[in-house]
Amino acid sequence: MSSQESHSSMSDLSASADSKDVGLPADAPPPPSIPDHQLLHSIGRGSYGEVWLARSATGSLRAVKIVRRSSFDQDRPYEREFEGIKNFEPISHARESQVDIFHVGRNDTDGFFYYIMELADPVAGDQSSVIRGPTEKPESNDGRGTLRKANAPITDYFPRTLKHDLRSRGALPVAECVQIALSLTRALEHLHNHGLVHRDIKPSNIIFVKGVPKLADIGLVTSVDATRSFVGTDGYIPPEGPGTPPADFYSLGKVLYECVTGKDRLDFPEIPGDWRGRADFDQLLEFNEVLTKACHADPQQRYPTADALSQDLSLLAGGKSVKRQRARHRWWSIGTRVGLATMLITLALLMIPRLWQGHGSDYVESSNPEVNRWVEEGYNAILQERPERCRYAEECFRKAIQLDPTFVPAYYGLASADIHLLDEAHMADLRATTDALMRLAPESAEAVQMAAFIKWSDGRYQEALAEAKRATQLPAACRYAEAWAHGAYGFFLQNTGDAQGAFQEYTAALRIYPVEPTLRDHLGHTFLMRSNLVEALRLYEASLTAQPYHPNGLTWKARTYEEMGEFEKAVDTLEQLDLVENGGVAPRKNYHEGLREAFRQRGAKGYWRFKLDDTLARRPERAYEIASLYARLKEWPTAYEYLEKAVGQHDSWLQNLLFDLCWDRTDPDFIRLAKKIGLMQ
Repeated sequence: MSSQESHSSMSDLSASADSKDVGLPADAPPPPSIPDHQLLHSIGRGSYGEVWLARSATGSLRAVKIVRRSSFDQDRPYEREFEGIKNFEPISHARESQVDIFHVGRNDTDGFFYYIMELADPVAGDQSSVIRGPTEKPESNDGRGTLRKANAPITDYFPRTLKHDLRSRGALPVAECVQIALSLTRALEHLHNHGLVHRDIKPSNIIFVKGVPKLADIGLVTSVDATRSFVGTDGYIPPEGPGTPPADFYSLGKVLYECVTGKDRLDFPEIPGDWRGRADFDQLLEFNEVLTKACHADPQQRYPTADALSQDLSLLAGGKSVKRQRARHRWWSIGTRVGLATMLITLALLMIPRLWQGHGSDYVESSNPEVNRWVEEGYNAILQERPERCRYAEECFRKAIQLDPTFVPAYYGLASADIHLLDEAHMADLRATTDALMRLAPESAEAVQMAAFIKWSDGRYQEALAEAKRATQLPAACRYAEAWAHGAYGFFLQNTGDAQGAFQEYTAALRIYPVEPTLRDHLGHTFLMRSNLVEALRLYEASLTAQPYHPNGLTWKARTYEEMGEFEKAVDTLEQLDLVENGGVAPRKNYHEGLREAFRQRGAKGYWRFKLDDTLARRPERAYEIASLYARLKEWPTAYEYLEKAVGQHDSWLQNLLFDLCWDRTDPDFIRLAKKIGLMQ
């Protein structure tokens, strides 16, 4: 750092600070004397001390952090902090992406230690400048390296941090985020290789020195094997707590999420809706691939080392694809999941005689073995999801009810088949079956869950939510109902915009009944609605691995490919769906060829326009579907005209409004309509 000409005599160097102190409480003790340095004014507080702007004997401006023994209840944490900075000081000069520590001192008489470090760039000049990487030379006179002029406004100095940049600029360009990530990852690599961790990575602890982002508040650095106190900041701390290299990667990932999205770290992994319209959409998805791995809830699934993280970031910086690089590993992983899925299906087949086992050790069976046989066969048919199998399931459950008119699992199975085949006639059947369940077992998960579904179908969304939540707390006569009590509640949460709540309910449901493919599809929905397309696609593919060619999985796999802009793959998947739904016949072959040709000639707009024209010609009554296609084409007045029409028609597809990525959820018209139909409050 360039030095600034001193205008002070040597006698002033140990003087007290100027009167303008920033960031200290009114009752704070006066600053101590620091050898060969004049403390000018406070520029902030760290986790365990205050930071001062200081001038050295040679006139250079420095930052001095003072850590007092009185800030700690016991000696041990105070000594641990001193050991951390003492261990860091010798290695601080080895990487440009680390803050240089020039000196560490200690005064046991007055009860403090301190360290002198390089000063962050001032908040001044053009803050939109591209971040300089740690290997690039700074521009001369760029206004960011140091306070160069003797008359620089020292009392107005405020350090440039990443927090300041995010507040003043919002989301940063993805290329800039990659450079920030590379710099900080190299700093972490150096720390971790020396047995140290940071513990509190966040935007306010990242400063810029000559344009290079650096990890600050390095008083938090400690050894990996040290006895740790719980430090850190909510939202950046991983589930297992701070103090390990994977925990540092998690925190860094959350910081980078804020950088690239402009959103709060607590919104992770939600992605801004405007990403899909951006020219750098592919790069954003690639960067999100890195963030998803860095911020995985399971530390075993994160990057194992800073070097591994740096390798992926270097690929992005070089314009290469992280997703393609991982392809070999992903195929291996999918193969592993195939093996796991096969094991689960085998286990489920062994468990079929106890499909209706309840919460406790007892299970409910009919005294008539023939009833049990028909119910088993019915549930097996439902799992296959195809319309003809669901119609067969109806027959099985009706035969069981004829033999035992009081058997709750048979009524619940019949209601479930009606939902799979839902049309006007089956809706009437569902209401009748639910009435029977309410008479037989009014305080069961089976009855209350179906009552909630009917309320949802009637557009009474908030009532349905409350009823579905209650169903999760009631006893169930069969495992399928116990699982779907959570599944139904998750479905309602998902469609009212609560992706995280839905994720928790679907996860609970899959623990109870892991071979239900629709539940796995719904788990994928919680990622799709937050634009985490990679994870959504992985879950839909896993669902299809467990239950090949089930229609829901193919439908949502195709939808995800569309969201990713992979329209050729979307059409391939839609063709598979056509074959499955029509017994191996492809009645819509010309439609799929038309979609391909429209995309090849006119790109995404051609694809959506072809879909829209086809729907207007063949299914003009589908107001919500038409509205969403106009939204895809950004023809907003017509989109909202059809959306209003869908509301007037009580279109059942309106339940997807908060889930569908084509809408701008901040648009006042969107919010008004969502509130009108009860999905928003």
